[in-house]
Amino acid sequence: MDKETNKEIATRVSPALLEGKNVFIICENPVEHTNTLLNAFAEMKSDGDKMLIIIQDEQNASSIQKLAEGSKLSVYVETPTGKAGALDEADIILGTTEELLLTIQEKPFTAKLTACIGFVAGRGLPSAELESLLESADCKQAAWLSSAAPLALSSLINKYFKTDGCVEINMEQENESGHEASIEHVYYEVSRDLLSKPNALCDLIDIAGRPPTLIYCNQPSDTDLIEVMLKKRGILASKMIGHVPDRAVHAAAQQIQNGELQVLVVTDISAQNIPVDEFEMIINHATPEDPEVYLHRLGTPSSDGKLKSMISLVGANDLGNFHYLKKIVEFDFKQKQLPTDEERAKARVQNIIDAAKQKSETFDNEVLALTKELMACDATEEVLAHLLHNTLRVIPELESQQGKKSRRSDRRRNDRYESDDDRSRSDDNDRSSGRDRKRDRSRERVQLEPAKKDVRFYLGSGSSAGMTEEVLEKIVSELDVEGLSEWKRHTIRELYSFADIPEESAEEVLEKLKGYKLKDGSELYCCKATEIPEPRKPIEESEDSEDSSNKEESDDDSTLEASASA
Repeated sequence: MDKETNKEIATRVSPALLEGKNVFIICENPVEHTNTLLNAFAEMKSDGDKMLIIIQDEQNASSIQKLAEGSKLSVYVETPTGKAGALDEADIILGTTEELLLTIQEKPFTAKLTACIGFVAGRGLPSAELESLLESADCKQAAWLSSAAPLALSSLINKYFKTDGCVEINMEQENESGHEASIEHVYYEVSRDLLSKPNALCDLIDIAGRPPTLIYCNQPSDTDLIEVMLKKRGILASKMIGHVPDRAVHAAAQQIQNGELQVLVVTDISAQNIPVDEFEMIINHATPEDPEVYLHRLGTPSSDGKLKSMISLVGANDLGNFHYLKKIVEFDFKQKQLPTDEERAKARVQNIIDAAKQKSETFDNEVLALTKELMACDATEEVLAHLLHNTLRVIPELESQQGKKSRRSDRRRNDRYESDDDRSRSDDNDRSSGRDRKRDRSRERVQLEPAKKDVRFYLGSGSSAGMTEEVLEKIVSELDVEGLSEWKRHTIRELYSFADIPEESAEEVLEKLKGYKLKDGSELYCCKATEIPEPRKPIEESEDSEDSSNKEESDDDSTLEASASA
């Protein structure tokens, strides 16, 4: 533990706690700094006062218990693995959220000081249970001590910890001030077309000079198309999905460093151990639903790292997630326009020139002699066009096809052999099921209703801004759209809401919601988030058609019986 850091935290925190203020501390190794809170509580406590310490990881319980006992404070511990100590006599009540909530419900108590220690993002955060626990303990003075402030708990932190007069200390920012990594957060709007995002990815990588790039996909299925498109452009790319062994991650990082690989296409699972600082550019193929995921993808860039920009491609289906992301994270997102045809052409020419210069030392004497002859001939332009066609079209296409053949051959190898027993059983099943297939033929011809869709709207107002079911009902009634008396489905969350309506009413609703004013006078932000197809229902048959079907089935049975007799 850094003694200077511990001393500085103690100097700034102890007076604040003794004055009755809340403290909010972000530092490395938070459990090791718990002693500062314990010593302050020992100094301020009176008879019968208790301190509630809530932890996320039960493994921290033993360390904090030792620190408390060293401060001459009695401790009651309750974690999923068991209980220790006497609750009534304890000065410190220590445990995990769920267990402490059950305890305080069974045997209520009031805490003079409540501390949350060691909470981190990316793990199960029981925000509802934690808030219930803070309310039950009548949280009057609070302390937060961890290595981060999870976005999932931001509203709870602002309500109970970052109150007026709160003393905030962020040792990570203070230690890095003056040499912070400068990263640009950029987004580009793209169309709904299937290839719009892959083409935009290739163009942006070309314009940037094909630097080491990490592309994040929300779904593993997206990585296949992106890898193929990149390779067709002649960009050295590889995909990684699933849980990737450390040796494979190390090999990919080595290829990036050596220039053997320019782009790595990954999912959030496969990228867990990939060193982000090895890349100059990160591109989000789609906006993640959870803002925490965006921060995990960014990682913790160092001041001497290579990362320069974090790019998001925002399509029609990303608008809701991206609007929510901008409201939560504290980054300055800049919108830019995709490259023009002229900019793309110049970038591709420059990339060809750079690649040629890098490989010039490998050209043999025959190649150099042919180059001089071609430069002196009259058909230089035609020959150059032919070579460019091979470089930009033919060779990448052949490499892509070769990769597809390799994957197909692997699949065929696994399914090549089929046993004779399986074949004979299949033949028997075919013969025995002939009658059933013919009898059920009429059932297979069920007619379905035309396909219908619902449109999901993203509303930029949630429960924290006063959005309720009554407000939603009032909005839809004031729209006065024919055939629409209520939202088909709706979900109200803390910072935003979703509402579904039939596709035929979507355009009219969107038009009428433009400029809609809420009760507080603010304008309601609204946009289409996605389309949800409804299951197609079978058309109900009349009695006449049912009788006809039964007659046809009876005729089929008679024909089969006659054939069997013959």
